[in-house]
Amino acid sequence: MTKAYFLVAHGSRDPRPQLALEQIAEQLCILPYHTTSPIIGTGILECSPLYLSQQLQQFADKIRPYRMTQIQILPLFLLPGVHVKEDIPVEVAIAQQILGSDITLNVLPYLGYHVEKIAALLTQQMQLLSPDTWILMAHGSRRQGGNRPIEILAQQLGITPAYWSVSPHLSEQINTLIQQGSTHIGVLPYFLFTGGITDAITQLLQDYSQQFTDVKFSLAQPLDQTSVLTELAQMALF
Repeated sequence: MTKAYFLVAHGSRDPRPQLALEQIAEQLCILPYHTTSPIIGTGILECSPLYLSQQLQQFADKIRPYRMTQIQILPLFLLPGVHVKEDIPVEVAIAQQILGSDITLNVLPYLGYHVEKIAALLTQQMQLLSPDTWILMAHGSRRQGGNRPIEILAQQLGITPAYWSVSPHLSEQINTLIQQGSTHIGVLPYFLFTGGITDAITQLLQDYSQQFTDVKFSLAQPLDQTSVLTELAQMALF
């Protein structure tokens, strides 16, 4: 085996995303079809004492004894924002310059790029619940065209999109669906990791349940609490 693998996430002060990231790497290492266990490292862009370029250098030093010549880098991001288009390429270029030609760094398409596969896996998750209407809840982007991937995914799933940081917000979409007569609303959180935002969504739905006692609300699990995230990473890497 000449390749090692490196998962890059955003990073958070909340310890839960980091723990989930490490668990995904461990799960990928024990996939049954591998003849030998792959070497998989993890790194984050923010909330780390080291730059991503330094984290990559450390990982490269770790794999040198195994005579590996490539590191496949998978950005664990759902939207092609600044981190995917600018920050990660810059950090990878810095690391590559320092590493020289002994080890080649290859950046793979970001995780959210694989829309059709994501849609298929999310459809399986939706089938576990039985709302009459669904909302796809994403963080959202203020960049022009930045939410287009979410809109495409929502169209493929046949559900309504909502965003945390931009309009239409979750509360707006819930109010609209209630006015249209929905009695069971499901929310599908399109977030890689459990964290502060998913906690806030849970609280928001609890508040709505108290306000609208004749409407049922169901909340699906974030991607890291299902098999979806590991399956996506597996498909993108190997």
